[in-house]
Amino acid sequence: MHRRNFLKTTSLGSLALIPVVEFLLESFNTPNNDKNCVLGSLKIEPRRLVDAHIHLFNARYLPLEAIIKPIFLVGLIAGPLANYLYALTDDFGSDEANFITNKNLLKNMESHEIIDWFLYRTRQKLELIARDNKSSDLSQAFQESLLFNSILELEKIKDKESTANKSKFNSDNFRKAFLENYMKSHAINADNNQKKEFEKTYQNTIIWALEKLCQPKINKELQQYLDCDDIPVINFLATMLDDEVKIYQKATSGYGKANLVLQVHYMMDMCASYEKGYTFYPFNPVQTNNMMKLVSQSDGKLLGFTAFNPLNENAMTSFQEGIAAGNIGVKFYPPMGYKPINNLDPVVEERVNNFFSYCQSEKIPIFTHCTPQGFQAKKGYGLNCDPKNWRNVLRKYPNLRICFGHAGGGDPKIRNHNFHGWYSNPRQWLSEDCYARIVVELCQEYEFAYCEVGHLRKIISNKHHERDRFFQNLIDNFNNGKFPLKNKICFGTDWDMIGMINEQNKYYELLVDMFQDSHLRGNIEGFFSQNFINFLSINNFLEKTASDYLSPAGRQYLMSLIE
Repeated sequence: MHRRNFLKTTSLGSLALIPVVEFLLESFNTPNNDKNCVLGSLKIEPRRLVDAHIHLFNARYLPLEAIIKPIFLVGLIAGPLANYLYALTDDFGSDEANFITNKNLLKNMESHEIIDWFLYRTRQKLELIARDNKSSDLSQAFQESLLFNSILELEKIKDKESTANKSKFNSDNFRKAFLENYMKSHAINADNNQKKEFEKTYQNTIIWALEKLCQPKINKELQQYLDCDDIPVINFLATMLDDEVKIYQKATSGYGKANLVLQVHYMMDMCASYEKGYTFYPFNPVQTNNMMKLVSQSDGKLLGFTAFNPLNENAMTSFQEGIAAGNIGVKFYPPMGYKPINNLDPVVEERVNNFFSYCQSEKIPIFTHCTPQGFQAKKGYGLNCDPKNWRNVLRKYPNLRICFGHAGGGDPKIRNHNFHGWYSNPRQWLSEDCYARIVVELCQEYEFAYCEVGHLRKIISNKHHERDRFFQNLIDNFNNGKFPLKNKICFGTDWDMIGMINEQNKYYELLVDMFQDSHLRGNIEGFFSQNFINFLSINNFLEKTASDYLSPAGRQYLMSLIE
């Protein structure tokens, strides 16, 4: 039976139907040191798992005001709304059990449910402010808090809108009413009416602001700038409020029975890509230090990539500080408004060239976003990810160590463009704008070019069409080229982008099932761990880094991965 006919009649969920005789014959040729390959068992599990692509940042790492401001109808509330979201985000290492969130639940809530959840979280945060200031002036504590002031600013705008710009809103009166109602609602003999009266002080304002975000036109517009997988933006924002420690704890627990040995997280330097871009946490030193604390606590099981943004006038210094802090590599994210080559601004072009030259000479791994979908600073900036741009870069810097994130993507839908990716049919695969094919060719041509398959969500959907095409394209290209794809392609998830929340194990198991096929099985260890370990050049990293964040135990552990 020809393979394409096999795929038309068989879903990948039925890969266990590989003929037993074929498997037994191949089992005799399996290396003796593969302890997970048991004669007669139909399924080989990889001995180790490396997730080459995760994220651990939260809302405080994003320039929320700059992202929201251009959107009609919510632009006026962008500032206080951003501050409201920053205020609801847990501090690094927060031990507030009340604020632990079920991200999968938030991902699937209806708009009215998610707004109720925001109200609950607001009430809890207000109570925390009061609890932490029992012995001081509570009025002053509220007035100095970011949460109260964001609500106050939203109320001003709401009042102005409701009175057709004839507002007589008085901030002092609002502060006074807020504190009086709070005290009454917390008196020993307080009744439900008094509690409801206090909640009305802020809840109507928050509902008004969040309902704007839920409007279909506003949500659709914001979807173009945020990586939400068509899940409502308000749900995405709700999932971004955990502190980094909790995010990392969740990140390590989503792979079922897999032997997770390493995860690699990525940072983004975004501010310079936006007009008046501002993040609650500055990139350096706060974002970097927070991430490096997680790396340190992991004892080698987590590594980080800092970020390079050539629109930042201090781009090289910022990137080098990130490397000196203990990051193993650097992320290059073209949708923030730059390209790997042919930038119109000569200053930006020079910075990019200096960056590539430095990374090649120092053997610093670069991870680049390579699909036109995802975060973008302006409409159309996703097109900066076109892998054709990298052909000339790699001709100039042939020893550049680079990994193409998402491996070109699945089937990117961009208005007025006809892109193709891993879900391509044979005709589409050969088209000029098949990102996946171009990525594969670059990996096959250049020794240090790699790719990872994070966030190809449709392969775990209930429809098998995209899954089967991905599988076929993988097989067709697996052994070809000077540097075969089998030694270059890597497992990754892109967790915790909202589309991949609660999907890590499903994604992993599906890909394990694919690698039971006789064309792929011999390289299961490469795909799930060894290829990306090779890309990272851990030896080079350990020789050069003097970071205090990398403990002796962490160094020893990383050495064990390459021995």
